[in-house]
Amino acid sequence: MSKIFRILIILLMATPFIGFSQKNNFVIKGKIGQLNSPAKVYLKYYTGTKTKIDSAVLHNGKFEIHGYLSKINRGIFYVNPKGTGTSRDDYRYLYIDKGTTIVKSTGTAKVATATGTQIILEDNEYQAALAEANKAVTPADAQKERFIAAQHFIKAHHTSVICLSALYAHITSVEPQKLEALFLTLAPEIRNSSDGKGIFTTLQVLKKVAIGQIAPDFSQPDTNGRQIQLSSLRGKYVLLDFWASWCIPCRKENPNLIKLYDLYKNSNFTILGVSLDALSEKDEWLKAISKDRLTWPQVSDLKTENAAAKLYGVTSVPQSFLIDPDGRIIEKDLKGTELEQKLAEILGRCN
Repeated sequence: MSKIFRILIILLMATPFIGFSQKNNFVIKGKIGQLNSPAKVYLKYYTGTKTKIDSAVLHNGKFEIHGYLSKINRGIFYVNPKGTGTSRDDYRYLYIDKGTTIVKSTGTAKVATATGTQIILEDNEYQAALAEANKAVTPADAQKERFIAAQHFIKAHHTSVICLSALYAHITSVEPQKLEALFLTLAPEIRNSSDGKGIFTTLQVLKKVAIGQIAPDFSQPDTNGRQIQLSSLRGKYVLLDFWASWCIPCRKENPNLIKLYDLYKNSNFTILGVSLDALSEKDEWLKAISKDRLTWPQVSDLKTENAAAKLYGVTSVPQSFLIDPDGRIIEKDLKGTELEQKLAEILGRCN
């Protein structure tokens, strides 16, 4: 065998191993109690525009997953004792970076701890601050404390991708101008990332529907296909209510809305419901209106991404906007007692 041929054989044999090392730059390993097969752990993360799910069988609780990342990723780590796939029954978010991450738990993903990389260290610091904030006496105080924690973290770690999650967690509860000011303190590489650009775009939309702004106009068909335009309701106070038939919190709030609508419908007040149900859910939307006995106007374009919801920056429901007779937004996301008190104040009546 010639020397050149022997060299070629050696190179060909080595190629798969070189390729393997290039395709794996992170390791997630650890121990989940004493679980054994068929129990599995799953790791869901994103590579460009694709979603990838890796898994590993547990042997006396031990597992190891290898993968490749081009940048830090916020994945989801699942534990399934039956090994039948990812399940929302037991999971936790997990930041993944190049190198080795150690995950340990007594038996579930929810209580799992992680160590090993700089991004994990930063996340542990942020989660500890949030846990402290959640000790506040009232939900409102806890929300304020969580935002304070987010502000402190962002100021101390402006080059961390965790800042984007910290901002997004308050996207509907804090004035967009405040969030934008925080966003602009982030490092350029964070602001200019795909997630950063997405948050910035959302903030520009939310600034247009902030308190004090004229409510953007739109028109959508009601349950009979008749177009209803928001501006046609000018001259009245309007509660613009974004909801969906599948939204449990929305449905639970409906009895309160019914009470308030019946009380104030003859006092310059109305409600316009906008459903985020898709075309395949039209029957469920109509059934929900009937079952919940909703008598105010209901509209929807029955698209996967409702155009009005997109216009108002609505990414989850329920969300609402209280609009005055001049078409100006005066309050957002009032529910229960808060909504009752506000309507009593502006309409000059009490329950």
